[in-house]
Parts: sequence; structure tokens; C-alpha cells
Amino acid sequence: MKVLVLSVTAGYGHNIAAQAIMEQFEKKGIECSMVDTLKYASPVAATALDKGYLVMGKTMPKANNTIYKSFMKSLKEEDRSDQAKIYGRLFGAKLKELIDEYKPDAILCTHVIASMILTYLKRKGRLDPSIYLVGINTDYDLHPFWEDTEMDNIVIADKKMKYKLLKRGFSWDNILPIGIPISEKYSIHNDKQEAKKLLGLNETPLVVVMGGSMGFGHVIKRLRQLDACPVDFQIVTICGNNEALEKKVRNISTKKKVHVYGFVNNVHEFMDAADCFITKPGGLTSSECLAKNVPMIISDCIPGVEYVNRAFLVNQGAAVVTSEHFPLDEAVYDILTDEGFRENMKHIQHIIAKPNAAKVLCEITEQEVQKRKNIEDPCLEE
Repeated sequence: MKVLVLSVTAGYGHNIAAQAIMEQFEKKGIECSMVDTLKYASPVAATALDKGYLVMGKTMPKANNTIYKSFMKSLKEEDRSDQAKIYGRLFGAKLKELIDEYKPDAILCTHVIASMILTYLKRKGRLDPSIYLVGINTDYDLHPFWEDTEMDNIVIADKKMKYKLLKRGFSWDNILPIGIPISEKYSIHNDKQEAKKLLGLNETPLVVVMGGSMGFGHVIKRLRQLDACPVDFQIVTICGNNEALEKKVRNISTKKKVHVYGFVNNVHEFMDAADCFITKPGGLTSSECLAKNVPMIISDCIPGVEYVNRAFLVNQGAAVVTSEHFPLDEAVYDILTDEGFRENMKHIQHIIAKPNAAKVLCEITEQEVQKRKNIEDPCLEE
């Protein structure tokens, strides 16, 4: 059995989900390869998409929301362009070369663009119909243009999204509400005090502030709010790839102890150690927080799909969101001092968390590929 995982670099989430899937297939000894679809088909297009996403998220967040809303609005237009045809014509020939060379039994896509290109090839009869095709939506809202795809299954973050998909034309049988694939390390829970010791932190409560891989958000403002909170706690600030932000954070003066990091690859260890985790609601980060069962505060959002992620998490009771009327210091105070409030949030997180989504997806893929092989060769059933 051979599996091809297709991602697209637009931020880090799609690649992280792809890596989590790879991790599970490799653990089972199944041959698996991950490819950045646009980087393979057109490095120029890949760079433009990734840089554009980062620039808009940092410098023009309102424009990002406008574009997202316009995409969603366009889905209702009867004469709108078929996006699968557009992307397929641009990149289909190159991706077909990869598929013909690799000869996968299953192709799993963590970005809608990859799924649209496959859909174009499928419609043109240029894709082996026995290949199992899966689309993986990596947020708590269905991204625009999944309607333009024809995948065998689509993976979503939670069963509470199913009605949303039904309204947008999907069938019950097409939907796999198994969760966003995350690394297996987020399903492992380590002792909080041991985790703090491992990170070189003291035993006082720990509040982690993370702005995502881009270091997005009003981090300096948030630190000043936290510093004013009367509860005794230490702070870890993870600035991602934003070196300018990291420098600013290191230079501010605070009463509380602040530990400053740039990009880290051990977020799971900080989640183990954290008594409270402050972050933007990216689909992967949110799923990781739920899996680690750490109280979550949403203080900043990249406008667009993260607004919907935030609404989902807060409506379920799995996170709290700060506002003018509920500032960050009050949110942290409530979580650290009100055990009932804190434990209720953790209980809901435990209910909706999907720590084994990648493993479940791997098992479903194995079963589906075997089923298709049995149909092709009935003798295998005997």
C-alpha cells in the first residue's frame, strides 16, 4: 500500500496536519510521501500564496476577512466559476506526472486547492478510479470551494459541523467527523510539575502566550495586561518567527517573570506545563489545546475562518474569548482562581477533543484501500 499526502503551504497548519498523517502511516510501516502541491507544480505560485497569506494576516487582517466573506458569498452565485477547473488547468498536468510516477493507492489532501486539482483530473478521466481520495478540512468551519471537489470522503473537525456540510450539498456518507489530524504527542499527558521542571520553569502557575507561527497578535499589550493581574504566576511568551516581536518582548519591563522564546518545536511540552494557554484560534492549535486539555483563552484572531473557529470553541464552552468587557487579566484570574470554572471548561474540552484523529484516518484509509483491492480481485476475499 502506498499513500500520497498533498499539502499546500499557506501558514503552517496544513503541513502540520499532513505530517501528523505521515507519522501514523510510517508507524504502521506503510509507504507514505508528503508533497507541497503548489511548490511541486509551480514554485512561483506556491511562494506567492504563502507570502500573501502571511502578509495579509499580519498587515491587512481586515482585507483577509473581506476576501474570506466574498469567497463564502460567491458560493451562492449560480454562475460562479468552477474553481476546480481553474486550478486543474493551471496545475493538473504537473500533478498528474507525480501521481503516475508514485502510483499511490490513496491520496489525502490537507488543502482544498490540492483536492480541486485532483477533482479536475478525475472529471477528465485522467485519474485511476481505484485511488481512494480524501479531503481534510483543517478548521472548525468548512473552507470555501470544497463544494467544487469530488472526494470520496471529507474529514471535518467535529460532528457538530455536519449540518453545515449538508446545507452546502454534501451527503451523510461523504463526511468523516473524526477530527483534524494532529501529532500523536498531543494525545500524551505528562505531569504538569514535571513538565515545568523539564522546561526549566519553577512550580508557580504558568500562563503561556502564543501568537502562532507568525507571532501574530497584540502580544506586548497582552503582557502588560497579564502583569497587572494580582495572581502570582509566571509567563511564557512564544513569538514564532517574528524576530522583531521577540526583541520587543525581551526589552519590556515586567513585575512577573517572563520567559521569551522565538520559534519552538515543542509546543506540546509547553501545553503540558501550562495552567492557561492564550492563543489565536487556528484549527491545528485549537485541536492541540483540546487534546492536551489545557484551559484556553482566545485574545486575538486573524479575521476570516478564525472568527468561526472562535465562535465554535466559545459556543461549546471549550474556550473563553477576551473583549473590552472581559479583558485578558480578568479571564486569567477566573481560570486560575475558580476551580469550578476551570474544570468545567476542561470537561467540555475532553468531550470534543479528537487526539487520535490521524490514527483513525490511517485505519479508515487502510480499510478502504483493501476493500477496493478486493473488488478488483475477488479472489482476495477467499
